[in-house]
Amino acid sequence: MKRFLIFALSVLLILGALGSCSQNKADTTADISLQTKETDDQADEPLDAVACSVASIVAPSDKTDSEALAILAAVNDYTTQKSLTYAEISATKDTSASCLSAIKRAVAGGAHIIVLPSCRSGEAVGKASVNFPDVRFVAAYNTHADTPDVGFAIKKNTALVGISGEAGGYLAGYAAVYEQKYNLSVLAGEASESSLSYALGFIQGAEAAAEKLSLPDSSVSVTLCYSGSGESDNGKSAELFSGSDILPGSDLIFACGKALTEAAYDAAAASGKLVIGTDGDYSYCSSAMLTFIKTDIVPAFADILSKTDSNSDWVDYCGKQNNYSVLPDKSAAIGLADSFDRFTAFNETEYASALAQAQNLSVCSVTLSSPSGYPEVSDITSVLSLPKINLMITAPQTAAIDGGTVDNAEE
Repeated sequence: MKRFLIFALSVLLILGALGSCSQNKADTTADISLQTKETDDQADEPLDAVACSVASIVAPSDKTDSEALAILAAVNDYTTQKSLTYAEISATKDTSASCLSAIKRAVAGGAHIIVLPSCRSGEAVGKASVNFPDVRFVAAYNTHADTPDVGFAIKKNTALVGISGEAGGYLAGYAAVYEQKYNLSVLAGEASESSLSYALGFIQGAEAAAEKLSLPDSSVSVTLCYSGSGESDNGKSAELFSGSDILPGSDLIFACGKALTEAAYDAAAASGKLVIGTDGDYSYCSSAMLTFIKTDIVPAFADILSKTDSNSDWVDYCGKQNNYSVLPDKSAAIGLADSFDRFTAFNETEYASALAQAQNLSVCSVTLSSPSGYPEVSDITSVLSLPKINLMITAPQTAAIDGGTVDNAEE
């Protein structure tokens, strides 16, 4: 009998231990699902909770980025006005894993609103929005669109804040053609939603200016040229500029992205080409610069942040990318540099007209038919009427594709 009792007690202890292990495993499922491939980055992260109701996650590079700093100041103003406890939580590295660790510290401290002022945290936002459904995330730019491998749709607890690439591209294309530059190239890196938005806007702006100038059909050549390089790598982009000429046959290059803009400026200055740049204030840093696209995301960011405390307002902004072309105060969220001294034909009057058209531009939805992920000419011409434009596309997997003449369609 004694032996039986000992045996029974042993069995109960074993079963209890197994149940405890099973419970512990279930309790940590959400935590494990937040891990990323960059587990080494997380090893040195602080784990203590940070008490706050609103938190901003600050990556190292944000601390020297004027736009990110302005967004942080806007968040601080908002929380001060609302008398909310606020903390800026530093990620130790510019990685999604590090941002994720900082987000977990904020949630553990009671944060119900988390702000991410830069676009370096797409994977962290995607995973955290799933694992913390009661927290509202406001994140800059198209963090999800530029990280397609994440596999997360934008959740209803997340609002992404961006600037309309179509509007900026429209202004650049309009100014280029009005300046009587008829052989144009749009330089992009990898196929992405942001670069395609810029390109589609540019093409429409070029068409509008050609129409206003009464140019013949197919008189403006636009080549959409993909280098195949990421925004942070201008090495492959530089290959496009080898030799004595830059994109032969082009009078003007519209560069989509900061790295591409800087590479284009350096190369174009030596060959007499002109460049319209994006994603930065270049302040006439090169003789090749005709103008550049300027943006102001901070008021847009503050506008969406103000909606987080109202369910009726939040529903209009959550679960999607909110791209602004006009700010809440009716000023432009995106435009060209203020000075027109490098133009000979395009002027402030024409700019004002083009800006009004750009701000009312409908977002163009293009379905990509090629498995390469790069657009085909027919993908674009099937949704846009472009009688004045002869469109070509070059990408790493293809030679130049001539779009030919496009018949005018009914508006």
